[in-house]
Amino acid sequence: MTAMQRWAIMDKAAGLIEQRKETIARPLTMENGKALAGATGEVQFAAVATRWYAEEGKRAYGRIVPAWLPGVRQMVFKEPVRPVVAFAAWKFPASNVIRKISGALGAGCSIILKPAEETPGTAVAIARCFQDAGLPAGVLNIVFGEPARISSYLDSPIPKKASLTSSTAVGKLLQKQAADTLKRCTMELGGHAPVIVYEDASRAAVPRSQSPRHRPHHSSGA
Repeated sequence: MTAMQRWAIMDKAAGLIEQRKETIARPLTMENGKALAGATGEVQFAAVATRWYAEEGKRAYGRIVPAWLPGVRQMVFKEPVRPVVAFAAWKFPASNVIRKISGALGAGCSIILKPAEETPGTAVAIARCFQDAGLPAGVLNIVFGEPARISSYLDSPIPKKASLTSSTAVGKLLQKQAADTLKRCTMELGGHAPVIVYEDASRAAVPRSQSPRHRPHHSSGA
């Protein structure tokens, strides 16, 4: 398909995601545990991101490179890498999934996605939006199962790119498996954001004003 044809389907899918955001947010909350308001906002982001990738697909420009010989024209074209395999994390079941789906579709690639085994429902609901928007069969595929068994298929020569959001340990493993077929890899691996819990921190989920450190002092006669 042309970039404009892909844009039309993706824009329609984004509209369906937006229309169904409250319905999609419920399984996200049930599987992930985040508040429903946060889940709804995350699904709304999925709609926005889909439109963004659809628009970027129309701007995958090439370029003309000045030649060093007379009578020679050097042109650079950007083409889809072809089938992509992607593995999504559970922390953001909608935003992790949509970045992989829409990124691939916007570039003109088909994709096989494995969502986290803890949060499959969100991925299925989003995929149905693309299906209902007219995405051809076989362009977006979702697989479930044991992660190690599924990732063992990375040695297949058919997929040309692998994308992963997960831990550093898993990223190293998948990159090794992808190396035999020289797959391109895009890895978003373990973060480095520290969390410090002080000894005087209250273990109860209480408002800041009621925690031991911030509780007002009263006289013994109060």
